Amino acid sequence: MKYKKSAHSSYLIQAHIIFVTKYRERKFTSEMLYKMNFIIKRECLKLKSELVEFNGESDHVHMIISYLPSISISRLVNVLKSITGREMKLWFPQLNQVAWR
Repeated sequence: MKYKKSAHSSYLIQAHIIFVTKYRERKFTSEMLYKMNFIIKRECLKLKSELVEFNGESDHVHMIISYLPSISISRLVNVLKSITGREMKLWFPQLNQVAWR
């Protein structure tokens, strides 16, 4: 693992984040996972972070993200979750269906 350096410190902060669908419903397709990977990479670049690993199944997504010490983990998760949720519902309207039948 390679440490990153700033003016006065060396660091390597990584977070393993898992996003789960509501009620663990199997909603994600391979096309949705590909689009989500693109969205998360784009948002990580905006936050000066790096998406190290991305993997998902039909009911959850795993991510390992390397981020700066100046960003709190709660802010990182908040930004990623809100933007991916909003954009995925725009691209794939079937995600807007209610969870109960």
